[in-house]
Amino acid sequence: MPTLSELHDIKEIINRIREFGGSASKTRIKNSMTMDLNRFELALQKGIERENLKREFGNEYSIIKDVKILESDYYSEVEKSIIIQWKKDKYGEADFHLENTSNKDSKIVGQWTRPDFTLVSIKKFPWTFEKEFDVVTFEVKRPEKSDVLAVFEALSHLSVASKAYVVFPLDLSEWERQNPEQSKRVREECTRHGIGLILIEDIFGSAQPKQIIKATRRQIDNEKCSNFLGSVLSTKGKEMIAAWK
Repeated sequence: MPTLSELHDIKEIINRIREFGGSASKTRIKNSMTMDLNRFELALQKGIERENLKREFGNEYSIIKDVKILESDYYSEVEKSIIIQWKKDKYGEADFHLENTSNKDSKIVGQWTRPDFTLVSIKKFPWTFEKEFDVVTFEVKRPEKSDVLAVFEALSHLSVASKAYVVFPLDLSEWERQNPEQSKRVREECTRHGIGLILIEDIFGSAQPKQIIKATRRQIDNEKCSNFLGSVLSTKGKEMIAAWK
């Protein structure tokens, strides 16, 4: 399976070929791009393997079909970025557990109920006896779907979580330039409802999380939360929680 960056590169090559009328030589395509040679060669190879591109006579390349980058294609980089962010927030590896819960076969039903990612964490304090247990949910959207609707989806998760975030794989400057109205409204609704906002910058390169708004912590309903975790977490996740007790 190609990585997210490889899918992006194939799509960029297809866009260039389309600009050249549907077919172009390898040299012409390469000269029109800033991509380094090894990355370019790999994208061409992957494009042919996936039957997105066809090599014609004379080292010409043509388009068979376009590349559609799905939300799930972003998940690997999103997962890495969330882990980076939690470590930035001073959580050790033994203090939190993150899972992709987007397609779990569970009893949870209804619109906007199953988060894309669920994180559980524990925090201890040096001079108090209480532990701070959190269940954090994440609603992920593709760049073109990064709008205020995601905030309301994330809000629905707070019936079973202590914090909820929306995650957009976008650079802040790009988002504000391309869609200033949505950028403003997302910030307003996140602030109003206590939803956190994380952007992932340079998603097709060295992806890095940027926490724009920190989620407000809420008191969880222990019964609902326990039922939720029992439905969506793997055995590994449940065992980690058990070890914290």
